[in-house]
Amino acid sequence: MSTTTEKTTENKQTIKAEWQANKLQTEVLKSVATLYNSLETILSEQNAQVIAEVNKTILINKNYYASLPIENPTDLAKAVAEYTTNVLGIKVSTVTTPTKATIVFEGGSLANKLATINKLQEEAVEKLIIAYKNGLADLGAIYGYVTEVTTAQPDFIVTFSKEK
Repeated sequence: MSTTTEKTTENKQTIKAEWQANKLQTEVLKSVATLYNSLETILSEQNAQVIAEVNKTILINKNYYASLPIENPTDLAKAVAEYTTNVLGIKVSTVTTPTKATIVFEGGSLANKLATINKLQEEAVEKLIIAYKNGLADLGAIYGYVTEVTTAQPDFIVTFSKEK
């Protein structure tokens, strides 16, 4: 072993994951916002539909949900609510019945979070929220559910159901 390698490994310190949930959530949202802004700049000359599809893909982690045992609208709503709360730090609640499940995005939480991340402009926040809503509708469709997104100021309500 060379002396340089020996000196490097001699002072090696393992870094522990110690960020608290709030810091982790903030950094995840900053990463999403940075990626969104970068793609918006790169794709600005491209088709608006392509940009919308990319945004949905960024905002909705479909692979995460695919790994869960989702058997009904309640399972999906709970999974989305838990991910949204724990990973993104957005305040939500759920209301469920045997045939449908609703997620209530409360008190401007999504809009407020997005607006504060990387100082996004109001127009960019609105685009991200639309992409998020559309992504949730696509996610519901993957599981064969009808997804209804209701605008409720300042955020929105999403309902998954088996009803057509």
